[in-house]
Amino acid sequence: MNRLIYGNEGSSIAVGAGMRHTDVKWTAYGGSGIYSNEEGFRKGQRKAPDWERGVSYRQKIPVGFHSLSGEHVLGDLTISGAI
Repeated sequence: MNRLIYGNEGSSIAVGAGMRHTDVKWTAYGGSGIYSNEEGFRKGQRKAPDWERGVSYRQKIPVGFHSLSGEHVLGDLTISGAI
């Protein structure tokens, strides 16, 4: 959402706020580790070659943000920017 805080026929400035999700992903390959199985807590062992996928993780994190944007018109040229 943006809200115009200044505007005339050639220039404008707006502030905004919003919400989105950022996506964090990674995958680890190879290595060794331990895990729990039917034999008991942390009784399983794993050793994998470097090319074998070991574990993957993905999380979507909600992120809020604020913005400031502006625009200025000079004849046929428009200069605009946002932070």
